[in-house]
Amino acid sequence: MGYYRILWDGMICYGKNEPFSLSFIDDNMHKQFFLSSTDKKIAGVCGGIAEYFDIDSLLVRVGFIVLAFGFGGGLLAYIILWLLAPTK
Repeated sequence: MGYYRILWDGMICYGKNEPFSLSFIDDNMHKQFFLSSTDKKIAGVCGGIAEYFDIDSLLVRVGFIVLAFGFGGGLLAYIILWLLAPTK
């Protein structure tokens, strides 16, 4: 017989009569930001952010443009991420 177990984050998992394992959670916790090597226009910063958050890179690029022209911080943030972020 199987059983349902509600995890601490609200997820429900179904399992057999075996010891409880959090291995599927460990896979998601090792997520790291990298500069994108496939989705890049200049340095891969926007593509890397899009891959990390699993969103469209066009949204990230538009966000950086709005920050650059609206507040002036977009270009500085882009350069800092370009220098500090590792490549894959």
